[in-house]
Amino acid sequence: IAVTAVAVRGRRLLDDLTEDEACLLRYIVEIFVRGAVPTEALFATVDSSAFKSDLDDYVTEPILVENVRVVSGLVPFPFAPPSAPPPLEELVTLDVVCSGFEELANRRRLVGRVPLSVSSVRAFVASALPSGVSRRDIAVTAVAVRGRRLQDGNSEFTDNEACLLRYVVEIFVRGTVPTEDILAVVNSTEFEEGLDDYITEPLQVENVASDRRIIPSPFQPPSPPNPLLRDRPYCGENLIVLDFVAASTPLNNLGGLGPAPNASFLASTSFFGSSGVAATGIYYSGIGKDIVAGSESGAA
Repeated sequence: IAVTAVAVRGRRLLDDLTEDEACLLRYIVEIFVRGAVPTEALFATVDSSAFKSDLDDYVTEPILVENVRVVSGLVPFPFAPPSAPPPLEELVTLDVVCSGFEELANRRRLVGRVPLSVSSVRAFVASALPSGVSRRDIAVTAVAVRGRRLQDGNSEFTDNEACLLRYVVEIFVRGTVPTEDILAVVNSTEFEEGLDDYITEPLQVENVASDRRIIPSPFQPPSPPNPLLRDRPYCGENLIVLDFVAASTPLNNLGGLGPAPNASFLASTSFFGSSGVAATGIYYSGIGKDIVAGSESGAA
């Protein structure tokens, strides 16, 4: 059921009108026959005296029903259904930060520890997690105080710079190890102590949590090459195109089988006229307009 208020000049108005304006409008009622009730039954109801009397009693203003009729029309194209929610994947996140600079000088004298960097944090996290977590599902990003993200290629800093960064670790749950097991590992005392023993700088783990992220759409694969270009071989030092697709075959008489030789082509071709070679074979004409020259062709 659709009801539209139409002003005298055709302007369509919404519900919020003053009392005077409401009575100056014509209200067009459209009842679409889409259920089990047939058109005849609906028409009989709205055209009855009881319907008109009840409507007049229901609404404050005096109401008159006019132009009851049955019409047919095109079914409007339905609105597109709401888009499906984007696919989500689970991940475990944690932050690795330096716990203080007091011990820094003494710890750097220790042998066998690895300097703090994006690569070293990622290496330890990968070694500490169960084997069902792939190394490629672990991302580590160094975030400066001002929010600048530094990639792996620039992850080695001076001693002071490395410890001034926050290392955001993201572990995507894509293998056989569930989120709960990963959380249990990275949230344990053994994990934090192992990380602190592995890396030279004093470290602590913060903000261990699980999250869900939208899976990014994959890049579209490259379009296949044009089939015409794929069928065109190249030769010559300057990549001369031999276009067999656009060429013609003035002589198509392979092994004496096929159409009769083109007499005009034979007469105009010095190869056949001077050598006396039998007019058999397949010869292409118009395969290219460039002259192949140089060491690859042996002649101009």
